[in-house]
Amino acid sequence: MDSSDISAVVSRNLDGVLARVRRAESRAGRPEGSVTLVGVTKTASVPAAAALLRAGCLHLGENRPEQLAERAADPLLAGAVWHLIGTYQRRKVRDTLAHVDVLHALDGTDLATTVSQRAAALGRTVTAFVQVNVSGEASKQGFSPDALDAAWPALLACAHLRIEGLMTMAPLDADDATLHRVFADTRRLRDRFATTERPLPSLSMGMSGDFEIAIAEGATHVRIGTALFADAR
Repeated sequence: MDSSDISAVVSRNLDGVLARVRRAESRAGRPEGSVTLVGVTKTASVPAAAALLRAGCLHLGENRPEQLAERAADPLLAGAVWHLIGTYQRRKVRDTLAHVDVLHALDGTDLATTVSQRAAALGRTVTAFVQVNVSGEASKQGFSPDALDAAWPALLACAHLRIEGLMTMAPLDADDATLHRVFADTRRLRDRFATTERPLPSLSMGMSGDFEIAIAEGATHVRIGTALFADAR
């Protein structure tokens, strides 16, 4: 597939996804544009990711910090806002944090401390979502609700982290009722920790197969890859 064909397919996919996002916002009684679409480029080629950026999706997400850093330095992807959505190992923070604009998988206090310290050395503050495992799956990363209670003071003590809200992943192949429950439980957990001083305005939840339900339950950031890059990889 040549570059013009890739661009046409990606642009068409983006239009379709955005239309679904806008309809979901409307059904939830939320204003248009209240949801940020993060285009997950982890399996997309650089030309396909660049086509998505040109089509107007400025927020791009990667699972692996090394690939994020490599792509952030690519002139074809200049101007993107980079979201790290996968597991972040502490040993990789030093060499990659400079390229991360938003961290979605803050899943431990040790990681939070390391990120904050490195951000201080870089002279910046990192926007982050705290990852929570409200479904209780052993295969999922993130704080359990009880563990988050104990960890919260330590997270807030990280001066160079700006905690934006919570992030979660729903079980694969869950039915609609389960998806509603997991996303609603995440929203309620967020509300429990939000204060006037730290309002925690955001929720990162929902992917290609469940983002409309996530929006219904309050998602402000949806992480979508498959639906954007179908037939254009």
